[in-house]
Amino acid sequence: MGKIKITARIILLAITTAFLLTVQGCTMSEATGDMLPPIDAEQTVNTDTGQYISLNANEHSPLEPTLTTIQPGDIDIIYCEKEIRDKTYIIYLGKDGGVYGAYRDGDYYINFLTISPAELEYAYTNSDPFEILEYNNVLNTDGFIIKFIAGAKSVPINYYYWDETGTLKLLAQGDIANYEYDFDGDGTKELLFIYGNDSLRFYKITNNELTESTLPENIGDYYRDMYISFDEEKSVFEIKHHDEQGNARDVSAKYDYGRLLFIP
Repeated sequence: MGKIKITARIILLAITTAFLLTVQGCTMSEATGDMLPPIDAEQTVNTDTGQYISLNANEHSPLEPTLTTIQPGDIDIIYCEKEIRDKTYIIYLGKDGGVYGAYRDGDYYINFLTISPAELEYAYTNSDPFEILEYNNVLNTDGFIIKFIAGAKSVPINYYYWDETGTLKLLAQGDIANYEYDFDGDGTKELLFIYGNDSLRFYKITNNELTESTLPENIGDYYRDMYISFDEEKSVFEIKHHDEQGNARDVSAKYDYGRLLFIP
């Protein structure tokens, strides 16, 4: 009788162990062994590790801007000029009344950006509305940024780089606030845009693919009057909002494998 009880326990233990290994196999990343969030979590979810918001991720392909060659005589006023890695970039007013971004190519300039008149209406009220900046080691690229003030709550920010074939690419574009930060500690900076106080765009390389992540479309149903900011020193998101009962809430969250994990 004793032998039968021992055998049953062994069988039960074997079944339990096999079940746990199966569950772990479904929730672990084969490449890294990192725990992954539930794939069907589109809204806020309660877990044993806390509450989190799962981000919607999609593959992102850098765009190739349209290039147009112009003569130096086509330029009326150069608003901004900067040399980055042996190339000269300018933002200028053309004699046709348009405002453009261009780079110098020998005796000519090549337009790669056209700024619409609607975006410029507010920019002209600022003493220094245009910026050309350099960036390094963001999403495995080095390049330059075109940034200009288009409104009280609109600051378009465009990231450009030259790929290995010498082709100019628009890596990503956002608005208001941009953060170059190594969120996952792999040595490469990711790119975060926060705009409109309640929206974000997060660019990351996952399994050698560039992805763009956003908040769920129905996030406003759960987090009303949301205001998001990012504290680089603490590496945390600060989220202010009102809950479903109208109570004001302040929470902190960290980026964690495709989700914002709230800090208790």
